[in-house]
Amino acid sequence: MAAASGTMIVVQNLLLLALISCAFAEGSRGRSLLAAPSETVFDVTKYGAEADGETDNYEQFIKAWVAACHSKTPARLLIPKGEFVVGAVVFQGPCSNSPIVVEVQGNVKAQSDFTEYPNAEWFAFEDIDGLHVMGHGSFNGQGKEVWQYNDCHKNKKCQMFPTSLKFTQVNNALVEDIHTIDSMGFHVSAVKCNTFTFRNVTVTAPQTSPNTDGIHLSRCNDVTITDCVIGTGDDCISMVRGVNNVNISKITCGPGHGISVGSLGKYDDEEDVKNVFIKSCSLTGTTNGIRIKTWPEGLPTKVVTLRAEDIVMNNVENPIIIDQGYCPSHSCKNKKVFGANNVSKLLLRIPPHKHLDVMHGTISYIPTNSGSNPVQIMQSQVHHKIVLLH
Repeated sequence: MAAASGTMIVVQNLLLLALISCAFAEGSRGRSLLAAPSETVFDVTKYGAEADGETDNYEQFIKAWVAACHSKTPARLLIPKGEFVVGAVVFQGPCSNSPIVVEVQGNVKAQSDFTEYPNAEWFAFEDIDGLHVMGHGSFNGQGKEVWQYNDCHKNKKCQMFPTSLKFTQVNNALVEDIHTIDSMGFHVSAVKCNTFTFRNVTVTAPQTSPNTDGIHLSRCNDVTITDCVIGTGDDCISMVRGVNNVNISKITCGPGHGISVGSLGKYDDEEDVKNVFIKSCSLTGTTNGIRIKTWPEGLPTKVVTLRAEDIVMNNVENPIIIDQGYCPSHSCKNKKVFGANNVSKLLLRIPPHKHLDVMHGTISYIPTNSGSNPVQIMQSQVHHKIVLLH
């Protein structure tokens, strides 16, 4: 679905090239207080975008992006203060300058008409080497208008709702100081990305919002997620197939479903998840703390080395859980919960005031005055695979 969207938007971009063949000179200097003197600023309002909270600015955003992307000098695309409405849009690379900067000062609001999104993405970046998205602005996915139509809790083949910010094959990137609000589907997703940092990203959605993962990673390498505040209706951070070398630190999570690896095993030929390091995070009022989840009918996919240390959990229902019978739609043929045989190494550092016992293949975690339930590893025999760090 993502590939189809990218193809469609590229064709639209090509049609717009005739309109902007002389637009490269329209880039202005000085509108952004953060722009370097050598940068040309491509302000979307110079290409006709209107910050009236009503006009669809798709064509104007694409014009500004194509001009900035093809600039021969350092470029900064600016979305100034104001409320800009836009439907499905793809900022497509490769670009002639790197890194290209996208500064968001204003509030970008999605079209609330669900038919405007033929594919599961709203604001997408594709095939870019060197990207910096920043600016203390926000992306409002208007999820409250469509959440009532989400039936994924009972339909295994449900339609995926649009991700607010999707990065596909984007390398050497930094996303910082951005606020994403009420996404229809995932808030932020990175697919096939390398050397990517999320810093000081804020995610806000109600606890009841369905499938609104905060930051979702798939087939990514060398990712850092730090200093983020995430409150949503699904996983604060989720990692699936082919994720390798992820450092997560100083995350405030809640409400939500915690920090998760998986679900895994749903698709053929899934790559393993390797080297996930979680440190100095706080989870409050979440369904889970650290979770690994796999489908009961899935093909084997391994989690190789997950290390969590200095994690504070308050009122977390399942502080640490490995669930190999994950089946949210309750339509799996085989509902048996298997042992955690696909976990190669799980390392947990427990703060001194906590207590952890390992007996008979079950982890019993007894928090101090947290109101949480014990850790559960369902029907597991994994005591030889768990390393406790002191």
